[in-house]
Amino acid sequence: MYLKDIKIFMNQSVSNKIYRSHFDFHVFYLGYYLSQNLKKIKFVTDGTFDAIHIIVGLSFDSVELKNRSLTINLPFDFKFYNNADEKTRCTYSIELMARALQIASENKNIPLKTLIGNLKDLADNGHVDCWKFKDMTILSIILR
Repeated sequence: MYLKDIKIFMNQSVSNKIYRSHFDFHVFYLGYYLSQNLKKIKFVTDGTFDAIHIIVGLSFDSVELKNRSLTINLPFDFKFYNNADEKTRCTYSIELMARALQIASENKNIPLKTLIGNLKDLADNGHVDCWKFKDMTILSIILR
């Protein structure tokens, strides 16, 4: 069984739905980037998992294996995240991902050096997750 997927998202029982959605949207690229690199190296697991799911928002670290996924729960500093600028938020998200991968490597064999190297490449390139949208003008026509 190959390790194919890494995802990071916020625990569904904390904060409100809009906050969670915004966080999940802004960190999606981390898991996607790592998952794409995992597919290239075809890392074989011990057969008990093929994905790593990182759930932030609880107040303690924990690791569990469920539904062929190694699930890592991490605490999340809401106050720090809410008061940070975009670059600091991205750095914090990368740090969360790196810490979760370190915890995962203590429980299962994963390509830790490769994954941390991929995260380091993102950080070194100054990647900031910001989305640019075109300006749009919406015209309302009132029919009489």
